[in-house]
Amino acid sequence: MNPPESSDSWVVKDKEVNLSEQEIVALYNLTGPFSPIGSERPGCFNEQEQERDTQSKRITTPEELIPTTFEEFQAAGALRQTWVENSSVPCPIGHSELTVQHLLDLGWSIQDREPYLNWFEVDQIRGLDVPQDPGDPTGRLEDFDYRYEEWSGQGTRWIGWTGPGLLVISDMERGLDSTSPSIAEVTKIVYGRAFDIDGLKHLFFQNVVNRQTQAFIKRLLYTTERLEYTWFDHPGDRRVWKRNSPEYQALLGTRIGKIVLYLILVSYPRGSRRIARIVTYHLADMITPSIRFDIETLRRSSRRRRCLSYLQGCGGCYVL
Repeated sequence: MNPPESSDSWVVKDKEVNLSEQEIVALYNLTGPFSPIGSERPGCFNEQEQERDTQSKRITTPEELIPTTFEEFQAAGALRQTWVENSSVPCPIGHSELTVQHLLDLGWSIQDREPYLNWFEVDQIRGLDVPQDPGDPTGRLEDFDYRYEEWSGQGTRWIGWTGPGLLVISDMERGLDSTSPSIAEVTKIVYGRAFDIDGLKHLFFQNVVNRQTQAFIKRLLYTTERLEYTWFDHPGDRRVWKRNSPEYQALLGTRIGKIVLYLILVSYPRGSRRIARIVTYHLADMITPSIRFDIETLRRSSRRRRCLSYLQGCGGCYVL
C-alpha cells in the first residue's frame, strides 16, 4: 500500500484541542489577543506564515497564532513546554510512525556528503557530554561516527550532520506548497538512521536564517534593557538560558523552538524528556545566530501512578 502524501497520517494524534481566542488568551495569561496569521501588525514573523490563507477567522489552536512581542513569544513557548513536560494536559501532537522507507516511497533522496567538521563546530562540541570527541578538525573523519548528509523531497530539504548524542542542522527548507512530513518528523528519521533516538542529547541549529527567529533574538532578546548589550556586541560569547526563565520560554516560542519541541513530541513519550537549557551564540564574522538545545531525560518513577496518561497507555510517569 502506498503511503499517503500528507505527514498527518504518520502522526498519532493525541487529544484534540479546540480553543476560542479568549480561552487561548486566558491560557497564555495574556492581557490581549495574538495577531492572527496574515495580520498587518508589524512584528517578528515568518514570510511564509504571512502568505497562508486567512479566510477563516475562527482560531482552533494556539499554532494558528503568531507572536509579535516578547510576552507573546514567552506565552507560546510556555504552552508548548507544558505539552512536552506534562502528559496530563491536552496536546495536538503525538508520536510519529514515519520511517526512512516511507520517505523513499514518497520520492525522497538521501545523499551522504564528505564528512567534514570545521574548527568552530568542533569547538562547540568539545566539553559536551557526548561519548566521542570529534578529533582533529584538520583531519579526515573516517575513523569517527559523524555523518554529513542531505535529504530532499516533496519541496523540502534537510542538510546537516549527526554524531553520537548530537545532531546539527545546517540548512532546512520547506516550501509553502510542500506535502512532505514536518521538519520535526524528518529530523527524527535522519538521526534514527544512524543512532538510537533515545541517545540524542544536543541539537544545534547553525546560522539560523528563519526570519522570525532571527528577528526575535536580535530585536527582542538581545536588548540593552535585558542584557545591557546588543546582539552585535561581544561576538563569540555563549549565552545560556536556564529552564523556565522568561528568555528560555520565549525562545521555545519561536519557529526554531517549535521544531525542537515537536521533535521531542513525535519521538518520545510525553513527560520523559525536557529541554534543560538553551544556548545562543555567533561568531564575529557571522551576524546570523546559532542555537543549541540540550535535551534531558527524566527517569521513570519506580512507583507507577494511575494518572490519566498512564490509563491511556503513555507508558508510565516520569520524575526528576
